[in-house]
Amino acid sequence: MQKTTALSKSFMPSLSLQIRKPLSIRARFVATLLGIAVLILIWYILSYGGVITPLFLPTPTDVVSSLLDLTIRGELIPALATSFFRIWLAMLLTIVVGFVIGVLMGSIAGFDYFFEPFTQPMRYIPLTALLPLFILWFGIGTNMKVAFLFTGTVFYFIPLVRNAIRNVREEYVEVARDIGLSQWEITWKVLVWDALPQIWAGLIVCNGIGWTYVVLAELINPDRGVGYMISIAGRLQRTDEVLAYVLAIALVALISDRALTALGKKLFAWQ
Repeated sequence: MQKTTALSKSFMPSLSLQIRKPLSIRARFVATLLGIAVLILIWYILSYGGVITPLFLPTPTDVVSSLLDLTIRGELIPALATSFFRIWLAMLLTIVVGFVIGVLMGSIAGFDYFFEPFTQPMRYIPLTALLPLFILWFGIGTNMKVAFLFTGTVFYFIPLVRNAIRNVREEYVEVARDIGLSQWEITWKVLVWDALPQIWAGLIVCNGIGWTYVVLAELINPDRGVGYMISIAGRLQRTDEVLAYVLAIALVALISDRALTALGKKLFAWQ
């Protein structure tokens, strides 16, 4: 009996519910699997149990079948690649513009008050309302998509960079002044260097925001991005294809998020 109990404990690690108590790698893996299993179970009950009709909620089997079918037909991968290119083109612009403005706002009070009147309100303006203007200004091609995604991410990235710079301990700045570093050197060798891990975390957040906005950006699209394909599938009432595209977006966004997180741990191992 004791051997059985010990064996069960070895395969089923305890999932502590205590506040901020860390879990082992195995416990985290088990908790993740349980969460996925519960979600799939609810989906199975609602779809196969006939609680929701297939038009509104197709079965997991139908969605996976559509995902494979879209891949084989050569529609899924090109659409994802097109959207991925647009997101990261916008992200590169966000990194350049958002980084410079965020560093200036976080390190020099005058720049903070100068940029704040138009950077802060933009975070609360619904970007959907601006879509007709983007179409008017940039047309319906890639330029509009990139501009739309850039606007949707840069005004979130700027305050993240600003706050990361401001969170650097004042003692570091005082020591840098005492040893005679210039304003430029204090900014780049102290403030930016210490804030880089937080700035990188902000970049990961904006990557997720980009994948959130890409469907909206591509609703009107002569080049077939994933948003356009979802729109077409929705008009044809192919709910299984809609969910297949959504699942594909979630997987790609999750993989890119994990990749950026892993890269950040390697780049900032000194923190």
